[in-house]
Amino acid sequence: MEFLNLEVDATPSWSGYNYQGKVAIYEVLKIVNCLIDENRRDFISRYSLELEWLEDFSIICDDQYYSIHQVKALNTDGIAKYQEALLGLAKKLYTHKYIDTAYLHVWKKINVDMDKWKNEVEASIKKAITSTEVKEILEELLKKRGKLEEAINRIEKPKSGSAPGYIKRIKSHLGDNDPTEENVKESIQTELSLINDESGYFIQELNNSLASKISLYLYDEDNFCEIDKIEDLINRQIQKYLMVKRSWMASDRASIEKIYLRLQKLIDEHITERHKSKEKTHIMFSSIIKILDDESINASSREINLMRLKSKIYYLKDIYCYGKYCRTDDCTHCKIELALKIINKLDIEKFEKFIRISSPEVKGLVSDEKVAGLMFERNGTNGCFFKLLSSFEKEFVVTSNAISYNTDSKELIYLTTLAENGNFIENCCKDIVENKEIDGIFMDVDYIISKDIETESIFDTANSILNVEPEFELNNHILHCKKVGIIKIDNFTERMIK
Repeated sequence: MEFLNLEVDATPSWSGYNYQGKVAIYEVLKIVNCLIDENRRDFISRYSLELEWLEDFSIICDDQYYSIHQVKALNTDGIAKYQEALLGLAKKLYTHKYIDTAYLHVWKKINVDMDKWKNEVEASIKKAITSTEVKEILEELLKKRGKLEEAINRIEKPKSGSAPGYIKRIKSHLGDNDPTEENVKESIQTELSLINDESGYFIQELNNSLASKISLYLYDEDNFCEIDKIEDLINRQIQKYLMVKRSWMASDRASIEKIYLRLQKLIDEHITERHKSKEKTHIMFSSIIKILDDESINASSREINLMRLKSKIYYLKDIYCYGKYCRTDDCTHCKIELALKIINKLDIEKFEKFIRISSPEVKGLVSDEKVAGLMFERNGTNGCFFKLLSSFEKEFVVTSNAISYNTDSKELIYLTTLAENGNFIENCCKDIVENKEIDGIFMDVDYIISKDIETESIFDTANSILNVEPEFELNNHILHCKKVGIIKIDNFTERMIK
């Protein structure tokens, strides 16, 4: 079984949802360090970070928008794929005329002459705004109630993959308003007014000033940030800050990692709470400074390992999607992003339960670094967990913090990262039965999905070699009282299709 040393290995996360949080952290730290360099440390308290409200994230100063940021983790070097993103930024600048700067963030270098960037932005936005296809779809939604209801359902229950352009445009006007029929119609009419632009004001503003306000974000010397670089850039900014106040800590890799993980945790918790409250909230820069200045950095080993595990999942996802494992550019049916968004919103207790269910054969406490390192091992994660989410069309459900599926015969089946990895099936089943941390999760489940292990009864398969500890209550074990099996991923998909 693979062991990934989480203390040493870099584990950046790149999934779109998680990536924008990291980019936001980087931008905040850059501003903080810049203010300190300019001897304006007192100004830091005037700044705050806004996430997923006006834009993916925005920087606020003195209660006014200082800059807005659109973050796109697209695997393309063509500017055509960014037309909707550029149009979205331009519309925000058109509506909020006092905003001076808008940034587009990308991880792939865009194949464009930067000396002609303004011209390219203008051309892309004009092409997007004059799209007859989008206009015809929006007009049809106003005429046909059935089509409008489909659009509302699409907004309420997003499907996997990228949303169509017309849905994105409707949502850009909705903000956080509920997608009622009245609100959606109003958003469509607002967008159509912009498209028709009978007054010509929008195009005039685009030519005069809007396009010049939109920049491709600069990371050091590059206008893009490669897939494995964002975490390193954040850590460099943390190190730069520490050099000023606590130079002794600036060379301590463990301390920098803990600060980085706590900053990421702050972002994750804020986004989760904002989605619950649906209210506009900010993270004050002073909250960031408080973490940077905390000399104790006393997060527990359990908490640190769980945060590392969350990063590990995103890291493995990036390898899967952008490496040799995913064989297609068609992400229509891929549900990895959707699953990771749900995972990212889990609080620490629920996330630990999810990790336990997904790696049922790993025994021991998650506070033990070696135990945590064995969870979400690469073979089973790629060959089972991500493989099913990326290729299987049936929608999953979340049951007891597990990714699960319901069969027509009312069976409940959990998705896991279980794989043989050179271990006999009897030993895998024995480890699951002896794993005291997950006994209760099998109360309702009928099968768990694995890469290459299959049995109708985990308990019966393990029973032939079980040599349990004396205090282990075997007869009272849920797997002794209820038959739970393991099904191979290929057999599961074949069975579900039938």
